[in-house]
Amino acid sequence: MQFSITSIGTWLTCRRRWQLEQIWEPPILPVSLVTGALFHENLARKLRGEPLDFNSPLLARCDRPDIAVARAKAGLRLWKDVIGGQLEAIEEEISVYFHGFRWVGRLDALVRKEDGLFIVEHKLVSRPNWDWFQSISDQLMYYAWLATKAGYEDIRGGFWDIITVPELRRRIDEPLSEFENRLVDEALRRTTPVVAVPNVFTKEDLAFIEEAMTMISEEIRANKIFRNPQACAFRPCPYQLICRSDDAAEALGFIRKDLTSAQV
Repeated sequence: MQFSITSIGTWLTCRRRWQLEQIWEPPILPVSLVTGALFHENLARKLRGEPLDFNSPLLARCDRPDIAVARAKAGLRLWKDVIGGQLEAIEEEISVYFHGFRWVGRLDALVRKEDGLFIVEHKLVSRPNWDWFQSISDQLMYYAWLATKAGYEDIRGGFWDIITVPELRRRIDEPLSEFENRLVDEALRRTTPVVAVPNVFTKEDLAFIEEAMTMISEEIRANKIFRNPQACAFRPCPYQLICRSDDAAEALGFIRKDLTSAQV
């Protein structure tokens, strides 16, 4: 079986949600998810020198596709390279077989600097939580562990490349282009819109992640799945309707995934 390394955060938050995410896609996608997908896809195109394209099948399942497109376009206009170094890879797909499962991931970018190779993770946010990026989240370390296991021997750390586009309501009859301009103007007025937060990894950090991955893999194999209702209050879950039982998932509009394909 194959799992995404990014799903580890969900596993650690609620194992039942993690389990449902392997099987079902929700019928309605939140604006934040679609915005992030459009932004990442088009930033990759921009870095490759390709034409931008904001058409996506995800928009048909988004509750506010106009907002998603405007925010993604604003993020692209605000983004600039504040990290530097030599860009070595864009949207790099990697996979590792570990403890009975194939773990896969996609690195937004790899940048080589004087002291080694750094993973870059782009994040478009409305309100940056600096503590989360600086000292709480282990997401970059999971990516570094995966890259190291895949043969990248000189990973030294990573950068959170954070682009802030504030949340604004679109005015009645406001043209989408004007709303996009207002998002850009407000981002520039309120804060520094692009900030790079560096992380440096030690061998002890990666050993800690390997121990965690060993435990997680063993518990997945043992099917140790349980609900965490406390998480629902802090992180709205699109799977609440089918949390206790997914027997009626298709009738409720959930879309069954192709379990034979890669889950990235």
